[in-house]
Amino acid sequence: MEQRWGFMLPWCKVLHKKIKFKPVERDWDVWADQKYRLEVSLPMRCHFTEDSDGEEFELDMEWSGEDYFQDTFCQVREALALLAAVAHVDQLAWKYLLSEHCGVNLGKAGSAKLGRDIRAEYFLVLDQDEDVRTAFEEEHQGLDLVLFCGTDHQIRPVEGYLETLAEITALDTKLKYHKPGVEVLIPVQSLYPCHALSSDEGPKILKNILRAEQTIHEMRKSFETLEVPHGELRCTFVLKPLVADLEDVMTWMEMATKVGKLMTRGLCFSEVSLRAERLVRHFGSELESRKVFGQLMTHLFGSTRRSRELTYSGHFGCDAEQHQLDLLLLDCEPTLLSVDLHAMGSAMVVNKTTKNLAMHLMFPLQLEGDFSFDDEITTREWWQWIAYAFFSKRARECSSLKSLALVNLRTMCFEDMEEAFSAILNSEHPEEEVSVSSRQVGGA
Repeated sequence: MEQRWGFMLPWCKVLHKKIKFKPVERDWDVWADQKYRLEVSLPMRCHFTEDSDGEEFELDMEWSGEDYFQDTFCQVREALALLAAVAHVDQLAWKYLLSEHCGVNLGKAGSAKLGRDIRAEYFLVLDQDEDVRTAFEEEHQGLDLVLFCGTDHQIRPVEGYLETLAEITALDTKLKYHKPGVEVLIPVQSLYPCHALSSDEGPKILKNILRAEQTIHEMRKSFETLEVPHGELRCTFVLKPLVADLEDVMTWMEMATKVGKLMTRGLCFSEVSLRAERLVRHFGSELESRKVFGQLMTHLFGSTRRSRELTYSGHFGCDAEQHQLDLLLLDCEPTLLSVDLHAMGSAMVVNKTTKNLAMHLMFPLQLEGDFSFDDEITTREWWQWIAYAFFSKRARECSSLKSLALVNLRTMCFEDMEEAFSAILNSEHPEEEVSVSSRQVGGA
């Protein structure tokens, strides 16, 4: 193996310790096989480390500047493309290079994790920190996606890339020199960690990601018409919609508003995690907080299908059947009020943005005696809205939802469930059943 693939070792050195084989956590999907992903930490403009006294200081890119960053970035990009080409030609060689020369822990010999095929699909952790040394140049946040997924590595590859790709091609026994070449499609996703960003950075990066996706789409349109020459391989990164951790979005008024607006402009997600909560102190008033929460739910679920084909490549199932969100994870806080449940359920029942929803339901704990908070949602109200949003006649007629997971139910009162579902499913006008409590709140 070493002798056959030794020419790849310099490229593996570029990627050493930059790739992790990480499990994908799915606490509601306990019966499915464990899924893993290849997470790649791309070069950063600034890298913080600690000195002997435990004080943080900048290292690595402090004096190097943007040119050096881009050179390093492109080296990593080309190395990832070449490794994907190896995976296309020889799965055993691909895993050998990952584990032995890239420092990736793929599991012990003979384990089920190591025994299965590993797709050359990368999950990118991008540089999203503002670099004060480049603050007056073109902003980079979110736009490094264009450098990675555009046509740059095919038009202006780094030195040695084409020669190494030719060596990989020579080892492809399935490739015939008298037949058209093969385009090796490499799916990539990026992570958007809302919780790790400041209120100023968040909206800007999200907007830039949409800009980047549209730019990549335009670049690829002109390139996709070019056939791969006979007997050759061509590596193409294909950007899939991003994974967004928006857990704390309701703590930023500007951010919550921006997410909704960008969804109406066609921003798509492979996965969104969001905490359904309402913190009045971040919005100035109860009325403003309630308004923004309702708008976010309306945009998040939507009542109008938005085409995904305008922004994303036709590869990997991006067709007329694909929705704006592949998966939505909603963490429902027990502090939600009846009026919030009304806003959320009214949006869900006409959902057109996703087919897959997982909800963490933290019902308020039952307290001893008759003590309760003002306007606290009862478990019966929760089950009424669940019945209405997902199982009522209107939901069956209007909603696109196909898969629902209810997770972390701390308490289940079967009497409440039975009464709630019976009231909704047997009613000629279920909207009136679920609206009673909200009207009472509004009139209070």
